[in-house]
Amino acid sequence: GGDGASVAVTRTGPSTLRVYASTQSGSMFAGNGDNLTKNITPKNTTTNENYPSGFVTYFHMDVENPNTIYYASKGKVLRTNDALNVSTTTWTDLGSLFLFGEEITAFETSKGVYNANTSFLYIGGSSGSIYKLKDPKNVQNINSAIKITPPVIEDGDGQYASDIVLHPTNPDIIMVTYSNYNVKSI
Repeated sequence: GGDGASVAVTRTGPSTLRVYASTQSGSMFAGNGDNLTKNITPKNTTTNENYPSGFVTYFHMDVENPNTIYYASKGKVLRTNDALNVSTTTWTDLGSLFLFGEEITAFETSKGVYNANTSFLYIGGSSGSIYKLKDPKNVQNINSAIKITPPVIEDGDGQYASDIVLHPTNPDIIMVTYSNYNVKSI
């Protein structure tokens, strides 16, 4: 990644790498090796416009299931379960969790073989909120996510969730880092 960008790499063959990269303000590309020529920026098929993104374009490839990628469109989550063949118009819009303009700033997925009952997507927001979504590969709407924000984090204190890390075998144990200027110690 870089300033305002994310990157993910997966192996598609013995000597072939598939690379996914974003740029500032929403664009996303895919390709093999250093040939990132396929534009996969999610496009709203109703308006024929790209989904909006913040300055930093957040997306997350599920490391255990690299065909699944989650993309942050401000407060909305979009998903593809077919990363190798994704196009600008084949993303699934799962909707938004956040009220009052909070944007997505972090994603993480649980580890291990995918199981609808024990696999989760964790979502962090620009006001510090953390949500946990069960069976993220199959849900059609994000409304079933539960808020698990630590009680010491107060919305609007200026902090945002900058990263989420999970315990390798227990999806109930997570660590979240918070960033911004003047963040209170927690």
